[in-house]
Amino acid sequence: MHVSGEAIRPIFRKADAEFFSESVNSAEKDISVDYKNIHEEESIIISGSTIAESVPNPNTTCVKTATFEAEKRKLTSDSETVDKAHCLPLSGGKPPYVEKIVNHLGLILMLPLIAELTANLNTGINASRQILSQFLLGALNMEQSKTISKDFFNIFFGGNALKIQALRTNVYNLSTLGLRTELGSANIKRFSTLTSKIFYYDPHTKKYTGMLKILIGYCGSLHQMGKILISDYIHSVEGKPCFAEHFDNMYDLRVRFHFTVKAFKKLYPSQMRDGFTWIIDRGIYGIDAMHHILKTGDHIITWEKDYKKDAWNSKINSSSFILRIPRNNSYDLKEYSCEYQYHQWNRISKFNRYIVRLTKKIGCKKKRTIEVSVLSSNQNISAQDAITYIFRRWLQENDFGYLIKHYGIDQIDSYKSDEYKDIEDNERKTDFMIKSREFRKHEKEKTHLKAKLRKALLEREKKIDSLEHRLDKKINTRRNNYIAMGNELTNENNQKKINSVIRKMKRHNDKTLEINKKAEQEKLDLKIYHDNMISKLKSDIADIEDNMSAAVRDESRLDALIEEKYFRIDTVAKSVLDMLRILARNAFYELLTEDFRPLYDNLRDDHVILRTLIKAPGRIKA
Repeated sequence: MHVSGEAIRPIFRKADAEFFSESVNSAEKDISVDYKNIHEEESIIISGSTIAESVPNPNTTCVKTATFEAEKRKLTSDSETVDKAHCLPLSGGKPPYVEKIVNHLGLILMLPLIAELTANLNTGINASRQILSQFLLGALNMEQSKTISKDFFNIFFGGNALKIQALRTNVYNLSTLGLRTELGSANIKRFSTLTSKIFYYDPHTKKYTGMLKILIGYCGSLHQMGKILISDYIHSVEGKPCFAEHFDNMYDLRVRFHFTVKAFKKLYPSQMRDGFTWIIDRGIYGIDAMHHILKTGDHIITWEKDYKKDAWNSKINSSSFILRIPRNNSYDLKEYSCEYQYHQWNRISKFNRYIVRLTKKIGCKKKRTIEVSVLSSNQNISAQDAITYIFRRWLQENDFGYLIKHYGIDQIDSYKSDEYKDIEDNERKTDFMIKSREFRKHEKEKTHLKAKLRKALLEREKKIDSLEHRLDKKINTRRNNYIAMGNELTNENNQKKINSVIRKMKRHNDKTLEINKKAEQEKLDLKIYHDNMISKLKSDIADIEDNMSAAVRDESRLDALIEEKYFRIDTVAKSVLDMLRILARNAFYELLTEDFRPLYDNLRDDHVILRTLIKAPGRIKA
């Protein structure tokens, strides 16, 4: 990479002027002097000097020439504007005097945005710029920053770039919710519009692999329970990440939603914090929760949970439109045919209910149609827009994958933690009652005993049925044999043989009666054994129900966590780092979509090409 000569020329003019002014003697200081940079093509003439002085010195980059009017060029600047033109951006320092190879010089493409996004921070400007740059260069966390050269930071940011441990300490010391709010405000002002108040909201879980005793929950990526960290993300309708809030499993989504929205609205001026519309998945569904959201003045668009696909009415009119989604480039569009009907939702009259049938082609001839129900409380949003918004939630889902892969949004970052007893004062105001541990213990035992009772009842019936089946099978076999002996007796004429068959039939009949008697006793013993077991289980269940009636049913969730010595991960540092990740992602995407993509119209790998360009080394050539 080469820096333009036109851009670097004013910087080296100043450097050459300073070099020359130090080398002249006191007699020459009174002479009007200017200089020529050997990298310039034109001749620069200095008035008042001799011919001998015009011979170039091979040991310097400055050449004195014979004639020039000093008034036409200044060695030193009288204005702040000229001084700034001779300094490197951000650092304000002088550029390297000799040619220097700088790793990641391509990051200079991002310098204007880095400067703009961090200009209004009250604290941590240099650390924020360094971390933001490291994320842009592919370091997903601070440990991975050891592979990144610090030369670029030293030259363009000024001072010495912080090493890993110093940077980590600096981040911990600077990380406050105030800094996160400043970064979030810069993100909203630069990459969104304050008048746009329609956002996607979606939670994600990350498995915690540390040794601390933290709350467990369901981890969707693993499809199992475990210790988790929950991150609730907010994206714009264009798919740009705007905000992230982190939790343990103390609260469910319906409660966390209000905490996150309250923190997000602090990024806006106080007079602009009403009337937001949230596009959110089925997790928010619940009549009480939806009423609560409407009372705040906000709106939601969501799916109707447990829709049975039974509301489409072929007798009423329907509307339709085509939903087009670009794939590999702006001309490669995937089309979906969308047909919908309007219904007023009977459960909450303030919601519009849209029954939607979405059809897409599979191959040349086949089609696939799905039917869903979409709920929207914002009457100012048209049916087509509401349906389009929620069907384009893939924008947010895809961005999670991108943020995780290229910016490390799911990194834990900090293993600092607080025991719940140490944060009791902060959490007490949001505490709530839950079933007591004693009650839940009895409830769990009762559930276990009921399962054993069901198993015992089923086992009793199965064994009795099995016994009767074996007996019937044996009796049928003996009956057939008895009939065969009767047929033999009928056809026999020899009296001796007839007497033998009669004795044989009598013994057979006696044996059959003995088998029946034995089977009935076995059946009775089996029934007594299982009845005793079932009776014991019923008695145990009754005792547990008595204990449950005597136990305290509810207790404070916070008190329980304190007594059980649970911890909560301190996510303040992660919140700040995640906001810097979001800024890095949005800054990269702006350069990608507004400048690079129009030149390289290939959605498959344009981001890879641009990222390679940003990471590319280059030379600063004087």
